[in-house]
Amino acid sequence: MAFLLLKGIPSLAGQNQAPQADPDDFVDRLNYRYTVILLNVFSAIVTNRQFSSKQIQCWVPAMFTSGYEDYTNHICYITNTYYVNQTQKIPGGRAERQSLQLLYYQWIPFILCFLSILFYIPNLIWQSLMTRSGLDLKDIIEAGKSYKSIDRMDKRRKIMNYIIASIDEFIDDPRRGRENRNISILKRIQAVFCCMYGKFQGNYFMMVYLLTKILYVINSVGQLALFNEMLGIKYYRYGLELLQKLILLIQNQSFQQSYKQQGGLSKYFPKVTLCDFEVREPNHLYNSHRYTVECVLPNNLLFEQLFTFLFFWYTMIVILNIISLLTWSYSFIRSVRIKYVTTRLKLILIRHVRKSVTNTDDSTPDQQTAQSLPEDSLLYRDDSHLDFARNYLKCDGIFVLRLLETNTSDFVVTHVIEELFYSYERKASQPVVLDGLAKMMSTLGP
Repeated sequence: MAFLLLKGIPSLAGQNQAPQADPDDFVDRLNYRYTVILLNVFSAIVTNRQFSSKQIQCWVPAMFTSGYEDYTNHICYITNTYYVNQTQKIPGGRAERQSLQLLYYQWIPFILCFLSILFYIPNLIWQSLMTRSGLDLKDIIEAGKSYKSIDRMDKRRKIMNYIIASIDEFIDDPRRGRENRNISILKRIQAVFCCMYGKFQGNYFMMVYLLTKILYVINSVGQLALFNEMLGIKYYRYGLELLQKLILLIQNQSFQQSYKQQGGLSKYFPKVTLCDFEVREPNHLYNSHRYTVECVLPNNLLFEQLFTFLFFWYTMIVILNIISLLTWSYSFIRSVRIKYVTTRLKLILIRHVRKSVTNTDDSTPDQQTAQSLPEDSLLYRDDSHLDFARNYLKCDGIFVLRLLETNTSDFVVTHVIEELFYSYERKASQPVVLDGLAKMMSTLGP
């Protein structure tokens, strides 16, 4: 059910165009594609705003000339301002004032670009490790989408043959034999972290993809914590107070009333701040004039709206990442993945039986023989279903099928499973040849 919900998100979002053939699911793309685009668009907007308008405007004493005023604006912009509520007294100590400084105002474009890079790193790791597997998942998914959309039977047959040949060559590699999978715990750890032997153990994709999913969760949760350090504010408190504000509005309280009850959210992105600076007098080394001026930060109005949106966006990302991680982890449980295959094999068998019953009265004996399964077909045997899932497909083969279903449809995957089973059935009739080949290849090593 969770897989269906995650697959349905793109359609709910109104994506009518043909999706790209990406070897991942929609939640992954929400991280490394849509969020990266969003953050870079925000960064471009903020950069344009900072260069096309005044970043800061300070109120200065009447005796200041225009040159003094420009100097005040520039010095306050580069040395940070600090916020004190209008109802509070301005602290006298310099250290106390510095603790109230806004550290983020000049750096928002760089912060957003840095966050977008962090969102792309898990995908780079997945792409890099995936290419070492020996199977081009992107090609398989692209072929599956073409199979779904093409009507001509001859082209569909060629596409299906390509999919089956690619998957079969990967999952039936003699180096993935059982004798090569009985290795020490040390080598299993090495297989996971060094990616040298895992691809011959039948669980390479599972381990790498779970690692990627974990990285997405760590990244999204970690970035929420990173906001506290990079912005110099308690971002989670800002989000909680924002939610409280929305709840008060839902309870039919006016905007102004709810805003006053919370003391306002302006303390996180204040529009009016204070700035301290000193002007040294010529020929008087130890004499300087210290000024405290009030400054307007016009861009903070934009920043407040931007980070309000990002709070809800990040919350959604974190929730979807956790759901996706749990869903895929559940699908990798041995009994679940075997049931995934055996259930579809039984549906394939039922379909063949129904066809044979339907065509019994309308077909000649020769046609009936051609349309029905042989009596000794392994498709009738439950133990063959289990062996096909456990020892032929293994975890990696089932993962490829899951990913193909996520990006295409259950219809395509069912046809792929059927053709793969026929390939398995043909090879099962030649056990001696296959065993001899496996023993020969095992001496070569990975």
